Amino acid sequence: KQLPAETIKIDKSFVDDIAEQPDDLDFLLGMIRMIESKKKSVIIEGVATAEQFQLLKDIPSIKLQGFHFSEPVTADELYFILRDNVKLPLKVPLNTRS
Repeated sequence: KQLPAETIKIDKSFVDDIAEQPDDLDFLLGMIRMIESKKKSVIIEGVATAEQFQLLKDIPSIKLQGFHFSEPVTADELYFILRDNVKLPLKVPLNTRS
């Protein structure tokens, strides 16, 4: 059927147990294939652990987001991340006064 969006965001509830439950990872991969078959891009939210990241990082054409990379940041903090080319995952607080 028609999906009225260009990008589909997959909720963290589909990511939470993929490191412990192989069936959950298989289900998530099936969702990705289905979404991409409709020529839509995929963002997976809720990547919180290194294990989840390792399972998902090599899937072509998807984007990942979640606490594994950084907790939410303010606009000022984002400015310094981009300006200073800070590498993710961000494990220490930013000094935004430099």
